[in-house]
Amino acid sequence: MEMSNKSLALILVLSVAVSLFGTFYSISRMPTPVAAPPTGYAASDTGQTNFTIQSDIQIVFTTSQINFGTGAVNNTDGAPTICENCTLNSEGTRLYNCSGFNVVNTGFRIENQGNLNVSLNISSNETVAQFVGGNSTVRAFQWKMEENETGACGAGLAPGTYSTVTVTNTTACTDFKTGAANTLNMEIQIRIPQNASTGTRDATITAWGYE
Repeated sequence: MEMSNKSLALILVLSVAVSLFGTFYSISRMPTPVAAPPTGYAASDTGQTNFTIQSDIQIVFTTSQINFGTGAVNNTDGAPTICENCTLNSEGTRLYNCSGFNVVNTGFRIENQGNLNVSLNISSNETVAQFVGGNSTVRAFQWKMEENETGACGAGLAPGTYSTVTVTNTTACTDFKTGAANTLNMEIQIRIPQNASTGTRDATITAWGYE
């Protein structure tokens, strides 16, 4: 018995419907998909900026000249020649048998322009005999130290009175400050005997700091 076309069509439709129903049923029974975990980790990092401040020691003569000028030692008071002298200093002194020479009112000024408190040493390249000469009991070449600004030397300021200049290192301040108060004065005094030889004199004073 042969099936009609209508019967075949009906069977085909039913087969498709059963197939679709089975597919939908299978899908509905499948578990809900779960997102896969991340394969890496969230990370942070750091950057750096830096710099270095070096120690800087700078000792500077901001006033570096004391010029007593030209003159002579006279004998106008009749005293023995061996006693005659002219005494000059950077604080305005011009005494005794002076003929000529300048009145000087400013000594050396020394400034700590670095970034460290330091010990300050001073020295001369000339002794009193070399710089002044003449009678050894009369001649003098001397220095003294003072604060130009209060607190510039925290400790050990010396010499505080006129003392003979040395060619070896002499400690003038053991705590020479940097910052707002950072300048010292060095006053110079000379005593010239009448029998000192003629000619131009030059002496170099050196100041240096160390930690």
